[in-house]
Amino acid sequence: MRMNLKIIIVVLIFLLFIPFLHISAQETFTDMRDNSTYKVVVIGKKVWMAENLRYLPSVSPSGDLSEEEYYTPKYYVYGYDGNSVKEAKATEIYKTYGVLYNIKAAKNVCPAGWHLPRDSEWKNLEKSLGMKGKQIKEIGNRGIDQGSRMAGDTSLWFSYGKVKFKGGVFGTSGFMALPAGFLGSNGKFLNLGTKACFWTATEYCDGNTYFRSVGINSLSVYRNNDDDRCAMSVRCVRDW
Repeated sequence: MRMNLKIIIVVLIFLLFIPFLHISAQETFTDMRDNSTYKVVVIGKKVWMAENLRYLPSVSPSGDLSEEEYYTPKYYVYGYDGNSVKEAKATEIYKTYGVLYNIKAAKNVCPAGWHLPRDSEWKNLEKSLGMKGKQIKEIGNRGIDQGSRMAGDTSLWFSYGKVKFKGGVFGTSGFMALPAGFLGSNGKFLNLGTKACFWTATEYCDGNTYFRSVGINSLSVYRNNDDDRCAMSVRCVRDW
């Protein structure tokens, strides 16, 4: 009887860690909703997607954003102003950078078993990359070179001579942030090639939510809050 109990316990432990074993072996995750496969990376104690989410159930054109956008999930592809999902997915921007989501969409768009990371989870990621002390809680650019560590694919960043990412640390985290830009509350697409912007799941106040960005003007990571009608990239983190 004791032997059977031990076997059961061992099996349960094995089943519990299967997701981690799968990631360690494959280093990818497949979203069964559209069969998109994503690279993943372990940073600290969390498993993060190492690519921008591409799930696109519908697509909206940009334009002046009304009050409705605070309450309606919206999905955008940078530079695309139509409403055909097929056309949007055929663009090189979509294939390279994925989708931009307003906060209403972002909070519910991650696949089962994953979620939009909270502000505290972003802080833990930054701490794992060497950000120290009170900086983690500050607003604005924080850290020393954590932005450079999080960035990926030098060919996509248009530096204009402003910042030269440190070659020794560029991309070393495996997070692979790409400069997908964002959709501003003015209804305009901005900063493709110069800035990567990611929503958190943490509300700052009614109508505004915390986000993170990595840009060519700083090697650090920018933390602030923005209008929920804006659209940014999403990186999901595993639930366990």
